[in-house]
Amino acid sequence: MHGKFRLATLLIIVGAASSFAAGALPTWLQQSIAGYTTHPADAPRSIWVLSHHGSPAYLVVAGCCDRYNDLLDAQGTKICSPSGGLTGHGDGRCAAPVVDPGTPVRLVWRNPRWRGTVIPEGVAVPAPTSAATGPVRPPDA
Repeated sequence: MHGKFRLATLLIIVGAASSFAAGALPTWLQQSIAGYTTHPADAPRSIWVLSHHGSPAYLVVAGCCDRYNDLLDAQGTKICSPSGGLTGHGDGRCAAPVVDPGTPVRLVWRNPRWRGTVIPEGVAVPAPTSAATGPVRPPDA
């Protein structure tokens, strides 16, 4: 499944092999996603898995308007907010780089209420290395 989008399910995994398991989501994240599917209006736009300072982390892209986009560690504890908020520049507590250079960023969940997928501004993401075109910004973003 390298570089191809699988849009048939709520769980979307994109990318190449990495230091973290391709399909294994932590229980806390599976439970959060289950809650988002029953209450989609309160859900984030998307959730991405990435490597942050050598460890897996999850970027939760806020659903709307001046909310922080939180970066969570493998246990679900907030590390920082690299983007979002009133200024769009996050909470100022993220040590650069947010994404380890040369590592993939994979979409693990997308809110079906939003068209396309969004990686927030200010979060440097490695360029796609496959036929995938990368993130698509909805016209209203």
